[in-house]
Amino acid sequence: METGKSSQKADRVITPEEAVKEASRCLGCNEPNCISGCPIGVAIPSVLSLVSSGKFIDAAIALREKAHMASITGRVCPSYRLCERACSLSLKGGAVPFRSIERMLGDLSLEVKVKTRRRSTPKGNYLVVGSGPAGLTMAHDLFAEGSEVTVWEKEDQAGGWLRLIPPFRLPEGILDKEIERLISSGIKIETRRELKDIGSALKAFDAVLLATGEPPCRETGRVDISDALRWVKAGDFPEYGKVVILDGDDSATDLARLLVSRYPRTKVEIRADLSCDPVLAQIAASEGIEFQKPSKLVLVGKGACVIASNCLRTPVPFPLQTDVYGYAIVDSRFMTSTSRVYAAGGAISHYRSITEAMASGRELSRSLGLPR
Repeated sequence: METGKSSQKADRVITPEEAVKEASRCLGCNEPNCISGCPIGVAIPSVLSLVSSGKFIDAAIALREKAHMASITGRVCPSYRLCERACSLSLKGGAVPFRSIERMLGDLSLEVKVKTRRRSTPKGNYLVVGSGPAGLTMAHDLFAEGSEVTVWEKEDQAGGWLRLIPPFRLPEGILDKEIERLISSGIKIETRRELKDIGSALKAFDAVLLATGEPPCRETGRVDISDALRWVKAGDFPEYGKVVILDGDDSATDLARLLVSRYPRTKVEIRADLSCDPVLAQIAASEGIEFQKPSKLVLVGKGACVIASNCLRTPVPFPLQTDVYGYAIVDSRFMTSTSRVYAAGGAISHYRSITEAMASGRELSRSLGLPR
């Protein structure tokens, strides 16, 4: 299946000349809705102003202060329901295509090796457990404000959930470049390191920040989307006669497309209200994926598999209080039931996109006293 050809339609590649033209359309609103529509708080009008003047490097630096993985979010962020939907021009000829501009600037900043700018005043020494979107965002923000940061990742490679994005959405190699940029800036990322004793970690660090991703699903007969993506990538997903996915977001659509490309004899059905990019839904339908309305009673028959993100989960593997779904319980400052142990991202909730998971990590960092 030629998924690459289809993905080009969903992911617009913009030229510098087009970027200047599109950025010049920005109205520079006094109260820009696009900023409030961006979960990670990118100062979009300021970035667009620099782009409209042809100051691409300056724009890339300004963008990276908030969108520290811009070459990734510039490809997979659901901007159609976030900043671009909030754009004042969305009902007047079309929103400024910020995600495409973000992708261009993100790739440019990787080429010229823009590093994370850091304040000189020391702030603390933190351990981040997990290197997915929330964990890497916490590490970036804390490091940028002067803290010493060490990231532990139990797998062979850093990236967490980001490693599960199919190559037709995120080409291979980009994530590695983004992680290398963080490491070259001075952030310590140690793979094959697993947190086994919180007490010992608290003796070595000022605080432990958990970003371990969503706990595994523990419901019989139901598979979590992240686990399914992981198994398909490793070639360990059983070949079912039918797969029913009970989510309609971008991750669900990515999984469905990946399944039909790897298992052509498997019938794949998305049974949910769609919240994914409409263009991605059209591509998925053209590739043979069926879409059905959600129903309270899920009947799939023998030899079928049900995949969903909304499920009961095995509690996080730490001595912390968890809710009925298995997520860590945190207070308004993201602190868990154990003092100086915080949690964000998939460890505390299900997030519909990597951008919203990043926002969770950013809010945790702010709770530690960082500026907004």
